[in-house]
Amino acid sequence: MFKRFLSDRFIKNNLIFFVGSVAIGALNYLFYPIIGRLLSAAEFGEVQVLISIFSLVILFITIFGSTTVNIVANVTNIAERDNIISQFNKFCTIISCVVLFFLVVLSPWLKTFFNFDSVLPFVFLGLLVPLSTSVILRNAFLQGKHKFFKVSFNGILASVGKLLACVIFVVLGFGVGGVMIGLLVSQILSLIYLYKNTNKDLVITSFSKIKFTNRLKKELSYSSLIFVTIFVITFFISADVLFAKRFFSPEEAGFYSGIATIAKIIYFLSAPIVGVLFASIGLNNTRNENIVLFKKGLLILIFLGFIALLAFLFMPEFIVTVLMGIRFVGYAHLLPLLGVAIFLISIDYSFFMYYLALREKFIAKVGVAGVLITIFFCFFLNRSPINLIYSFLFGSLVMLLAFVLRISIKWYNNKVDYAK
Repeated sequence: MFKRFLSDRFIKNNLIFFVGSVAIGALNYLFYPIIGRLLSAAEFGEVQVLISIFSLVILFITIFGSTTVNIVANVTNIAERDNIISQFNKFCTIISCVVLFFLVVLSPWLKTFFNFDSVLPFVFLGLLVPLSTSVILRNAFLQGKHKFFKVSFNGILASVGKLLACVIFVVLGFGVGGVMIGLLVSQILSLIYLYKNTNKDLVITSFSKIKFTNRLKKELSYSSLIFVTIFVITFFISADVLFAKRFFSPEEAGFYSGIATIAKIIYFLSAPIVGVLFASIGLNNTRNENIVLFKKGLLILIFLGFIALLAFLFMPEFIVTVLMGIRFVGYAHLLPLLGVAIFLISIDYSFFMYYLALREKFIAKVGVAGVLITIFFCFFLNRSPINLIYSFLFGSLVMLLAFVLRISIKWYNNKVDYAK
């Protein structure tokens, strides 16, 4: 029975990716309590804001990463595949340099808007963007090839590099800027590893020889759908920290960010499962094959998320003390509700990526509606941590209900057609 279980390729890939992601998650969460102890609560809040902004500004690269996974999984002509990825690389590099320029120019305004003491963290943030292009595209290539062990090892390497480099630069007295320098170091380490493991199989054409073709335009259409999807997920995972930094005092925003970091354990548990699911769902598969894969992924995701949710519910103070330190215990009561919100968005995430792999455009409407509803409640309700969580919880629930409604309608229509 156990051998049969492990012989299932989808389950096996999930186990490899899951074990690697648990190791990565453990290292990433080790990063937060250590940095949280080395910095003040206000500085820790600034780090969280910078990471959230970084997640949002690299969305245009991330969408091409997701497109790369889909192309590698479906395009059999190697020359065609490499040409498309080369076009992605040139296009993303050009845009990332533009983003770098605007982040540097707008750094004084960003400093004031988010109540920072210096513009330098935003300058370092800008430098991270161009560096991320090759990292994301090459990592996506490995994922599309189902090289989940190498994808996991790369994540571990980057996490270890981030942890060590950030601690060293913070201890040396660079503060929040030291964290950003550490992130730059980890990206460089990751790029070196990815280059060595993809350079033989993936041929990136030099910029001067690349010409943008109609295929890029076609993929841009699909990428726009990916952009909306990834933006929605990133918004629900990280934007609450930005609202907290804007609405609350620096100290309160820092403490809220610490609790939010713990709650995101549920999301990081689900991410490898959804990653394997996205790479496994194929346009050439039968409908039943894709549905079976989705059910397997969703059941694993719900099981793991529910275990974490129970831990948040019954021992929030203990978990907060262990992961973030005694200073954050005063906000431990927020952890169960935040956990529920992240649990719901993780389930939404699986639906989004399933339908994204099938290139179904209706998910854009669901995502935009969820974001707009959440923003409305963020400004409509009284500005407190608990109401901020309720806003994101309600938006996640609306999207989940939309997916369930669509499935119910399809099931009913299929039943009627079968009866006829």
